Amino acid sequence: MIRIYVAAAVLAVALLGWWRYDSVVSERNILKSYLAASQADLENRDNIIKKERADAISANSRAELYATEKRSIENEAKSMRDCIADESCGVRIKWKVNACPNMLDSTTGELRTDGTAEPDTRDFEAWAVDLEESVKQNLLQIKKLQADVKIRADPNSCQP
Repeated sequence: MIRIYVAAAVLAVALLGWWRYDSVVSERNILKSYLAASQADLENRDNIIKKERADAISANSRAELYATEKRSIENEAKSMRDCIADESCGVRIKWKVNACPNMLDSTTGELRTDGTAEPDTRDFEAWAVDLEESVKQNLLQIKKLQADVKIRADPNSCQP
């Protein structure tokens, strides 16, 4: 009879041992899945931080470029105001000459592709003389306007 009790006790200990082993293995598997999820979340957050850092650097460089352009524009405006105030600036003309010959056919108005372009017959000398006369007239108008602005700014400037 004792053999039966000993056999039953050994069997009970073996079953309890197997049950404990199974619960430890399942806990280990659950913890491994938590670890994998945590590592994936960590990588995801690390990538988000890297992207935000790159965006911040890009925004900072854009802000510096904007500030530089703004200072440049402000300096140019200040120099223009100073130039107008001391009446030392003149008219600025941007002149761009077309280096290509006239490639349009004068009769049809279509683009010539066969290499037989018409020579450029525009009279640039007469245009330059007209432009110089126009500049002189514009300078006179600017001086009149500057004097008018000075008088309107200080009505007592004309009185002795």
